[in-house]
Amino acid sequence: MVLRRLLQGRYEEACRESNSTEGQKKAKYFDQLFSGYTGSVSDADMGSIAWGIDNRAWSLSVEQADGVTSTWGAMANCCSFVQHYDHRGTKMLLCGDMEKDGMSLLLNTFAEFRSAVLGVNILLAPHHGHTSGFSTELMNAIGKPDIVIASIMSGDEHVDNRYSDAQWVKGITWPDGSVSRLLTTRSYGAITVASQGNGSFQVTTNQR
Repeated sequence: MVLRRLLQGRYEEACRESNSTEGQKKAKYFDQLFSGYTGSVSDADMGSIAWGIDNRAWSLSVEQADGVTSTWGAMANCCSFVQHYDHRGTKMLLCGDMEKDGMSLLLNTFAEFRSAVLGVNILLAPHHGHTSGFSTELMNAIGKPDIVIASIMSGDEHVDNRYSDAQWVKGITWPDGSVSRLLTTRSYGAITVASQGNGSFQVTTNQR
């Protein structure tokens, strides 16, 4: 299933106003690329189980995202879909570009979302790990993930250092005895998480 916002109305306006010319071109490209996926998605269809993986997703409406943000960029970010995968007890949460105000509304709007995030093992940090996406409400609702992964480019702004703090993240232990709580793609390259199907998982990294 491909979850996407239709590039139209106020959402399209937000994407246009918050993006560079190059960014606008990319947005239009992806909109055209996925234009063949036209089926509507009801709340009942937002979850499915395949290969033993329970996959669910939540999102705010464009109007809700607009109501809790004050800039075009934040509004577009808070229109992200947040996806939750549960593979027989190993839980992963992918937060897209969601910012903290949007996450707060999501947690307080959907009781099933707040329930689902409890005990998440692997957190793909909201908004590339930027401070604007760090949600204390989300971290408290999870109750400390084992590891946080941030997809971030070289030269991008820093990742919030709270993701590296034992107060918020348990951490994983490598074979050499060292402990990591935050893994970024710019430092570790490609990051692979393999669920063991019993609540545990294995992480490998591959730098070019």
